[in-house]
Amino acid sequence: MPQLRHLIFYESVLPMPLAAIHGGQVLENLQTLCGVKDFTFTRKVIEMVPNLKKLKAFYTTKSREKWAKYCLNNLVHLCHLKTLEIRFTYICISKENSLQALLYHPRLRS
Repeated sequence: MPQLRHLIFYESVLPMPLAAIHGGQVLENLQTLCGVKDFTFTRKVIEMVPNLKKLKAFYTTKSREKWAKYCLNNLVHLCHLKTLEIRFTYICISKENSLQALLYHPRLRS
């Protein structure tokens, strides 16, 4: 598993990696993660994929209160991220949970 470079799904729900909970193996070679649905990007998860360059995710929640649980503000810590695509089924982002920090991410291409 540590040699994985690209994980591409079509609207797949991935469980929280147990490794993130128990301090497990880092996926150093993972560069692409696409097609994940409602995925939570805790700091531990971000630390597990330090070299992620391309991320495509989508979110389906309707409740503003649930946005914080996805920890999207942690995406700013993906230092090598070059391509980011996030789709939302419903528009209900509050000011506190917005993705404004990512607007100035130094490596993201516009």
